[in-house]
Amino acid sequence: DEIAINQRRTELTKQGYDTFFTRQKNRELIDETLKSATESYKKGNYALVLSASTSVLDRHPNNSEAFNLRGLAHMEQGNLQAAIMDFNQAIHLSENATYYLNRGITYHRMGENDKAISDMKTVLALPIFSLKKRAQEFLTEWSASVAQSMGQNEANQQAPQQTKEQVQKSQQAAQEKVNQEQKERKKKNR
Repeated sequence: DEIAINQRRTELTKQGYDTFFTRQKNRELIDETLKSATESYKKGNYALVLSASTSVLDRHPNNSEAFNLRGLAHMEQGNLQAAIMDFNQAIHLSENATYYLNRGITYHRMGENDKAISDMKTVLALPIFSLKKRAQEFLTEWSASVAQSMGQNEANQQAPQQTKEQVQKSQQAAQEKVNQEQKERKKKNR
């Protein structure tokens, strides 16, 4: 009996090690695939990005980075609805400022400026400082272009000051919203 128990422990330990080793190899393969997809994106090879990110998602459907990369490729190819779907999924899996930024850019390209501005405000409220400047630039640029497209040429002279004040108010409101959502999540997790 004791020999059989020890043999079974040895088998289970080996299986556990094999499982760990397999998982580690899978993580390395995913990392390599996503790194390659990122390089392909930088080179403008969007078909390869779509293929690589979809391949990762087929095996690991909860990989937010793969959804983000695939969304970027869709966006660059003009498949804006598909891009929004991928960014939504990436955001659902991981509340990452980069994903909001990318979705906001896509909404802007679709002409859905309210949604685009909302996403940029969310970026401003999240603790990723490197993206805040970029989001602020988009908001300022978009506010001016929206004002122009509405025929408010006189407002354009006052837009920079108004935009700054509006952005500050929006940042505060977005931060309050994020804080409230975090409190609600903490309550749910208890």
